[in-house]
Amino acid sequence: MAIRVLLASSSQSVRRALAGLIASDPGLALAGEAQDGVQAVEMVNALQPDVVLMEMTMPRIGGLEATREIMHERPTPIILLSDGAGAESGLVFQALRAGALSVLPQPGSPGAQRELLAAVRAMAGVRVIRHTLRKHATALLQARGLAPGPAAEGGQRRLDVVAIVASTGGPQTLAEILRPLPPGFAAPIVIVQHITAEFVQPLADWLRTVIQMPVEVARQEGTPQPGVVYIAPGGAHLRLDGSRHFALSAQPHDVPHTPSGDVLLESVAECCGRHALGMVLTGMGGDGAAGLLAMRRAGAHCIAQEASSCVVFGMPQEALRLGGAQQALRPPEIADLLLRMMPQEQRR
Repeated sequence: MAIRVLLASSSQSVRRALAGLIASDPGLALAGEAQDGVQAVEMVNALQPDVVLMEMTMPRIGGLEATREIMHERPTPIILLSDGAGAESGLVFQALRAGALSVLPQPGSPGAQRELLAAVRAMAGVRVIRHTLRKHATALLQARGLAPGPAAEGGQRRLDVVAIVASTGGPQTLAEILRPLPPGFAAPIVIVQHITAEFVQPLADWLRTVIQMPVEVARQEGTPQPGVVYIAPGGAHLRLDGSRHFALSAQPHDVPHTPSGDVLLESVAECCGRHALGMVLTGMGGDGAAGLLAMRRAGAHCIAQEASSCVVFGMPQEALRLGGAQQALRPPEIADLLLRMMPQEQRR
């Protein structure tokens, strides 16, 4: 049975182009076309599509409010289309926190068109959950404090770097994990997030507004500093070299993702050994699993995100299957673990 896709855009030409793209794939079918966010919400309830493909900027209500309404009334996989520019970029990441699964640029090139069709097929199989309309759903996280729990293992060691790999569902999960951490966190946090290159800087800008630590895009030969979050730039692999500086490279070419989570984690295993913490979060595929195994073999503390808290369990599942992760934790438990690994005098 074909995957039924609802399109939502205020532009007739955009809808026509997207409808033609959907028609080109025999596994997809057009469920309907909405001209604004209000129509999109109404048509999701009436037509029950498998996937919603929606622009961020629309009349009456835009992609953010439409996402909130859809995830409250009839949870459905949502892919957002955005140019990643200006005020819209911040709204995109708010929509991801509200329950949208992915953000992609308008598919102008053949490569972008193939990526969009692949994303629609993949997102159709994702189980989504109902989101309430609370503005600050993570408030409960801040109330957890430092209560004992399954994340207590792993303290009492020097922590030189935290390395994280994430894909689908990653931005909202990163916000949930990092939000409780104080500005003086004891180590740099280095992240590979699978996202289109033009959304890397908007992701950093947005994340800076929802967590307490500075957020930067990693740069060639930069030195990671404690208490700073670094995001890998698009179009290049990110490593920590022997002197613990950032190194960017186009190699290797024969990997599914650039930047690659495996490349980052393997470099951290080599340069930091047991004084590192690695984690693989929600996402499709297996990126990060081999790198996490290398970190564990080097003595680092290694975590996979727990299944029920993932948008897509693929990457953490592969990390657990390979034996790279010694714990499977939910985001609040990961945050607790990171806080416990700080020196006692730095905890707030």
